[in-house]
Amino acid sequence: MPNKFNLKLSAEQATGTPTPIVGDVKDDVAWETGTDGKRHPGPRVGTCYTVLMQQSGLAPLTVKTPEAVPAVSAEEVAAACLSGQFIRVRFEGFTADPYQGKNGLGISATADKAVVVSAPSGVKKEG
Repeated sequence: MPNKFNLKLSAEQATGTPTPIVGDVKDDVAWETGTDGKRHPGPRVGTCYTVLMQQSGLAPLTVKTPEAVPAVSAEEVAAACLSGQFIRVRFEGFTADPYQGKNGLGISATADKAVVVSAPSGVKKEG
């Protein structure tokens, strides 16, 4: 079990900006142990956003939300990244917890939802 620190980080502390760049969006699924003893993906439980941590050489950070519908689609993110016109989001209810795991220091991040604040034309954003 990872060793958690008694420390909570804001989005800006964790990523270096209050509006990080989105690199990927995918379904968050529950993992279940099958009758064969192996873990298998189970039902969808939310959305995972992979954002870039600017102060860490653009290392990825996964932020899990309970959103049934993501703020932006994986296709929109891929197209924006290919065009060099990145999508930025603001997370509501964001919290990040640093922990010490078997592979070193990590960060576990969650939020209530993501709101698109900067995107190329054609991508819906909050006004």
